Amino acid sequence: MPIAKELFKVRTTIAEFHGCKDVSMRWVVGCRQRPPVPYTDAIGDYHLSGDPYARAWINELFTTDEAAALIKYLTDVHPDDRHSIEKIELPASGDLFPISAVAIGGPQGCYPLSGEQTYDLPFVVEGYYDLRSYEPLPDRKSDLNRRKAFARSTFFVKGDGEIVNAADLEKIEPLH
Repeated sequence: MPIAKELFKVRTTIAEFHGCKDVSMRWVVGCRQRPPVPYTDAIGDYHLSGDPYARAWINELFTTDEAAALIKYLTDVHPDDRHSIEKIELPASGDLFPISAVAIGGPQGCYPLSGEQTYDLPFVVEGYYDLRSYEPLPDRKSDLNRRKAFARSTFFVKGDGEIVNAADLEKIEPLH
């Protein structure tokens, strides 16, 4: 298999997602066994640091063939969303921080695209989203969905000292 010379980021803008509008989903390759390009070619000054975050950042990017296959899948299965590809300039330098190192929970999450029943690509793809800066949709159901997503990362201490996740309070007293 020839070594890829170009790497890409792939994004999708979803009109309605978890009660927010026009949410950007950043897709990443998960569980990659080998780098898509040699780290020494892809990461500036790699020989000086061997930075594991930079390696993980490179591993999350898509090769030309992977990006094309993903865009085809997304266009076929999610035709109402807007999909884009961004070419990465190599060698990359600076603070290369992978999506896999971002803490998720509440308004930040991961969508397992490769878990969809129709998914048939030969590599794992996950999507990262962060709802904190998105405008809520103007209807009541969407507002409740957004509030529930944010509640998953909020904790309360009850009078007896018990720590409760705000999402669990929904079972006791529904959000309204």
